[in-house]
Amino acid sequence: MEITAPFTEVSRNYDLLPPVSHPNYQLWANYAAFALDRGELVADILESFSPIANLNILDVGFGTGGTTLALAARGACVTAIERHPQKVQKFRQEIGALQMPVTILSGDAQNLKFANETFDWVILQDVLEHLPEPAKAIHEACRALKPNGWLYISTPNRWSPLNFVCDPHWNLPFVSVLPRRAVNWYITKLLRREKIARADFAALFSLFKLRHWLKQEGFELRFVNLKIAQRLFQQPTAVVNSEAHIRVVNWLARWRLDKLVARLVNDGLGFFNYFINPTWYLVAKTRNATFMSRALKSHGMNVALQTLRYEK
Repeated sequence: MEITAPFTEVSRNYDLLPPVSHPNYQLWANYAAFALDRGELVADILESFSPIANLNILDVGFGTGGTTLALAARGACVTAIERHPQKVQKFRQEIGALQMPVTILSGDAQNLKFANETFDWVILQDVLEHLPEPAKAIHEACRALKPNGWLYISTPNRWSPLNFVCDPHWNLPFVSVLPRRAVNWYITKLLRREKIARADFAALFSLFKLRHWLKQEGFELRFVNLKIAQRLFQQPTAVVNSEAHIRVVNWLARWRLDKLVARLVNDGLGFFNYFINPTWYLVAKTRNATFMSRALKSHGMNVALQTLRYEK
């Protein structure tokens, strides 16, 4: 389904931005303006695995709402949650005139208020790095997914040298390798870009940790970086927000270096994804056996589970 003009207005006017004088105003304004471009990219990735029409999809931390709208426009039944009440209220007002299968709720990624096996897909787009307990959010997503359901994640890489030089949230050096407490001090005390420290200031993590968290829940990880690299040169605003980064992408394309970048990018568990790739894009699928095991444990049936294993 084609995105029409009202959707564009919703995404561009939605975000609660700081004053124009703020050093990061333009970066964050671009993030709001490009919300639908990112949302269309996510919808394309999901549909490369299975049709999403009529599927139940949970968009966690919907932010500017672009992904929610893109998915709903393709016929998905979307539930969108956000922990900031102002964002929930504003998005409800903006989307009220649009008749789409969207439910907008206040919610916390680390404590989802949904029954087990509710959703076909859960979206954690640029969310995990903002949470005190990312592992708990992955656990909750797994619980809320149906058996053989899918999880979509995008999150920046702590050890990427590109993020070390210029992190994706503040366009600053060094921030990417700092723990959240140090990020708060760096932003509020040293540089004074914000007056008050916040619990959701981004704190990046390694692929070692992310893989561990996914493995704990029985997810099978699949990178989709090659799809992202292809879209980067077709539509840079679907992937990057900084005007400097967009200029670099256009420069690479003009000098026909896009194919060189594409050869560097890969979907394997090697050096590139551990230490070079600035942002991971991946999907992860639940497994029936793992889900059943966790369900039994959650109902106090450890003895029965061990008996089944013994009989095998």
